[in-house]
Amino acid sequence: MADETNLPRLLIIGRAALDVLRDGLLLLLVVLLLLAPGCMNALMIKAGFTHASVLGLEWEHKIEEAEKDTTAAQKQVQQLNDELTKYADQVEQLAPAVTGTKAMEVKALAGTIRASKTAADEVNTKLGRNLATQRDLRAEIKSRMPPSKN
Repeated sequence: MADETNLPRLLIIGRAALDVLRDGLLLLLVVLLLLAPGCMNALMIKAGFTHASVLGLEWEHKIEEAEKDTTAAQKQVQQLNDELTKYADQVEQLAPAVTGTKAMEVKALAGTIRASKTAADEVNTKLGRNLATQRDLRAEIKSRMPPSKN
């Protein structure tokens, strides 16, 4: 009989001990975030956490990756743009040698290539604006974070 009455008491004590342990771990995490945010940021990124909100401060590690992707895309668009210019120039040089209806087709092809180049210019401009925005966001996020003690 004595064992049956102690069982609910042991469950209550065990539950209270787990609550204290959980609260202690949460308190430790908050203290670490306040004392060493840079270190905790690096640990969180290594662990795969890319987005968090701590005390209303949001950071996004994906911005850095997006910035790299945007820079690479901008370089590719610029290469495409250079190639389109070269092809348009080559087609326009061929135009005088072509006669009849083919001459009109060659001129139309050169116009199409120039239009594609204009579209690529617009994409490149948008990528440049996007990249500037990403850099501004990253700078703003870094300015809001407390300095790390690494």
